[in-house]
Amino acid sequence: MEAKAMKEGCIEFIYRADRKCVEQAAVTRSDNARLILDEKQLCMLSTILKFLFSPEFNERANVPEEYKGFMDETYQFRENAKRDPDRAKITLDFVPDEMPTFSARELKKIYDDMNTLTHRVALDMAMDLGLQ
Repeated sequence: MEAKAMKEGCIEFIYRADRKCVEQAAVTRSDNARLILDEKQLCMLSTILKFLFSPEFNERANVPEEYKGFMDETYQFRENAKRDPDRAKITLDFVPDEMPTFSARELKKIYDDMNTLTHRVALDMAMDLGLQ
């Protein structure tokens, strides 16, 4: 099956229904620079965004023990982001060639767009596979 592309706001997914996964993503930053992420980097970004913005992770009780240290930093970031979403920043060190830094405002936009796009792509894949 041929690769397809779908875009929502600042993020675009390249995916193949027969592989049932997104192979690549492109994130367009507020300065119009594009960041290309492979499948693994997209998974890492998705996980970080869930920790930062998903209501599921608002309680420390829901977090496995091995993530407690990371979550302490996450809660500090959340507090800083509430005060000033443009100054609270995170560097994505898992993108070694670029090491991009995003503000809380940019990350929240990516999170919202990614959630919408994930559902749209899943529906399109299901239709391609004849599951609808």
